[in-house]
Amino acid sequence: MSAVKQIQCPACGANSTFKQVDGSYRCNYCQSTFELKGDLKKPQPQRPTVTFDKTDLKPVKRGCGLSIVMAAISMIGVGVAVFINFKNNPAIAEGVESIFTEWQKPSLTIYQSFVGSKGPVIWEISSQTRNKLDSAKYSIEIIDPKTKTVLVTKPVFETMTWTESFDFGKKLNNQFFQLGDIAYNCSQENGLIGFDIYTFNIVVNEETLSKKFTELNSGISKADFMWYKRAFNITTNKGEDYVYYPETELIRTKDKDDNSYRKDTITDLRIYLSDEKQAQLYLMQRKHDKTRDELKVDKGVVEGFEKNKSFYSRSYNIRILKKLNDRVFFKAEAIMRTNDALVFVYVDDLSKKAKVHLECVDKNGNTKWKNSDEILQELKNNNSDNLSFEHRANEDFLTISLWGAKRKTHCFDLKTGKLLWSYSPEK
Repeated sequence: MSAVKQIQCPACGANSTFKQVDGSYRCNYCQSTFELKGDLKKPQPQRPTVTFDKTDLKPVKRGCGLSIVMAAISMIGVGVAVFINFKNNPAIAEGVESIFTEWQKPSLTIYQSFVGSKGPVIWEISSQTRNKLDSAKYSIEIIDPKTKTVLVTKPVFETMTWTESFDFGKKLNNQFFQLGDIAYNCSQENGLIGFDIYTFNIVVNEETLSKKFTELNSGISKADFMWYKRAFNITTNKGEDYVYYPETELIRTKDKDDNSYRKDTITDLRIYLSDEKQAQLYLMQRKHDKTRDELKVDKGVVEGFEKNKSFYSRSYNIRILKKLNDRVFFKAEAIMRTNDALVFVYVDDLSKKAKVHLECVDKNGNTKWKNSDEILQELKNNNSDNLSFEHRANEDFLTISLWGAKRKTHCFDLKTGKLLWSYSPEK
């Protein structure tokens, strides 16, 4: 089979061109037409010679020549008007600019909000493809969302081939897990890697972990995050399984971690939302594994504790379990516990017009603050049993982010519940 010859456009460098009937070539990208030197053309038929008798010529009436001149001027005027309109139309001008510049316009690929020790920041990771479709590159902008100031701009990895960019997700997953001032990422090629949220500098990777823990000297084959433990499952290249707790710098084998509840415990008094469609607030004191501070409080647990407190005290280590009030919450989701309080979101009922609320209650079930701003209504998805959002928080700030076509972030003061600012990417 003969090789297919690729014809490159001399105007923009694209390889997507096609040959026209007259032998010339046309570019699919910039739409310019060109000819190749030495390219064989089809013989063009000669135009027939037309003869006429002078008697067929009729004199042109006076004023006709002027009409022709005026028509020509009008056509020139239309051309100038089109040119001016072209120059003044940002959409057209931007399209042409993207054709004739070396790199196409950046496209937002990953959007994240983080809240660390220095306050909230936004990550915008964008991709760019070279117009010749032979290279691709990724870059990040770290932004102060309150002032909308770009704090850091830097490349993400090195420029790669266009084909390699298809597997970018294997290098950097689009899901990040924030612990302190580090955003962790688990990917197929890089295993476990941690970035400083304010600089995007790599502070945790396979090399740094192997220096801290000899158990990981053989390297990391696979890693995944466990939300309920705030820890990572790690499989080494030797096939050994460990659990790594970044916040306490603790690592232990999977077997020891599974039995940690027997001795690594804590007793506390916390507010819980029952795990039901009609959720209610409960105050519970119990002894539990330090790494597992959540408990599925359902109707069975509540009724069972009321009937046989001694059994639940022995089996579930529950000392206190009482309902705080008779309020009912739909699509309720606990966000965080702070200063002996619970911050959560919910809707009034399951109707399409039900309002979304962000609320903070204390251990007596009293409302410390409540926010029902219109922006919270964007969290509602009537086709889902849950509200759709991602959140980050420290002791002072809470950010709630929306994804998809509605990429934006709202920041709330955790002391008052008031909205501080809203941010959405311009790209």
